[in-house]
Amino acid sequence: MNKIISNFYLIRLDGEPVYVGYTNRPIKQRFSEHKHDKDFGEGEVTLDNLGMLKYDFTWDMEIINSYATEVS
Repeated sequence: MNKIISNFYLIRLDGEPVYVGYTNRPIKQRFSEHKHDKDFGEGEVTLDNLGMLKYDFTWDMEIINSYATEVS
C-alpha cells in the first residue's frame, strides 16, 4: 500500500523560530517555496525537521478524518 507522509518543520531566522508548519510534499520543496514567498529579509534562514507521521493511503473518509485529527 502507498503511504501518506506528513512532515513537520520549524523555520528559524537568525536562530530564532519564526514559522512552524507541516506538508505532505517533500520538506525541502516546501522550504524553498517559503523562502521564495515570504520576506525573511537578509537574515540566515534555516529549517529544522521536527518529525513525520506516516499513514496508509485510503479512500475511507472516516479513516482520513482520524488522520487529519492526529496531524492537527
